[in-house]
Amino acid sequence: MPSRRKPSNINDILREYDQKRPVYKRFALEIETLLEKLLVQAELPVLTVHSRVKSRVALETKLMKPDAHYNTLADVTDVSGVRVICFFSDDADEVEAIIRKEFDVDDENSVDKRKLIAPDKFGYLSVHHIVSLSADRAKLSENLQFQGMKLEIQTRSILQHAWAEIEHDLGYKSKVGIPTDARRSFSRVAGMLETADRDFNTIRRDLNQRDKHVSAHQELPPDEPLDLPSLKVFIMKERLVKTLDREISNAERIALLDTVEDAESPMQRLEKAGLKTIGEVRQLLNRHRRTIVRLAHEILTLVPFPEGGRLAPGTCLLVVAYIAVLESGQDRDIEALLKVSDTRLTAEQLREAFKRIESLPIGQR
Repeated sequence: MPSRRKPSNINDILREYDQKRPVYKRFALEIETLLEKLLVQAELPVLTVHSRVKSRVALETKLMKPDAHYNTLADVTDVSGVRVICFFSDDADEVEAIIRKEFDVDDENSVDKRKLIAPDKFGYLSVHHIVSLSADRAKLSENLQFQGMKLEIQTRSILQHAWAEIEHDLGYKSKVGIPTDARRSFSRVAGMLETADRDFNTIRRDLNQRDKHVSAHQELPPDEPLDLPSLKVFIMKERLVKTLDREISNAERIALLDTVEDAESPMQRLEKAGLKTIGEVRQLLNRHRRTIVRLAHEILTLVPFPEGGRLAPGTCLLVVAYIAVLESGQDRDIEALLKVSDTRLTAEQLREAFKRIESLPIGQR
């Protein structure tokens, strides 16, 4: 451990900081860029990756602390820093795995503050890793300027970040001298935030399990609840959906996209039409198979498709939603569906088009 710094060392360290600040800034930007690439490669989405260099005032304040032990600027391991803000607190562990694989980690100076805080408290829960470039990266010519330099990577969830920023803004980050009423309020909010953080993790796990459950079916059962995960699988795997989409595409001479990029539009409309299960949608598809393609043509005649656009998989389900509300005969249901459909089509136009098709002999539909 470095010997206790002498007061005269502070000016020396600050002068060194003034000289090397541009290099520390470049170092922070280099690690920020590298981390962003690594997270993309790992397919781990995060809110932000942001770098910073400690200000001269902040550095001086750190050096002046009674328990400070710094002989040179290199002893201060957080002059450069990168903050990773994850969507979920569980993601911090995945970020840590990437950091340990791709960087040299100084475990002696790193700290997981999630493990330091008392079980009945909630607070500044970032994971702090002190890192330097791996030996292979440090040998690259563009990285020679960063030889021997260390940087702090902080990882936290959105809610942990919100807590830390608000706590800091209120001026009570040190937890010292907080008035009694404010301390109770801090504890109450802390409990809600920690519960929310955990609940978001649980919700994500449950949604992932739901995705796996429905994806395991080659053909979804009739009683499968209609939701976004089941609808995506239905669009991708249901033979009749693919057939009707292709027929609409061919009839209108509009290209069809190969992949399901957006299942929310048909989901929103089917939900507004009052459909609850995969079986209900399947029954409508089978019962109105001949009508669906013709009604799609009527709608696209009234509201032309954008030139150069392509039909999305599941287009036939948008038409099915219209048929479901037309069968109900309730004007308010039709108007509600047209509102969420964000179309220039009117209820009267829709009813007239449906009547024309229904009046045709079956062979002409």
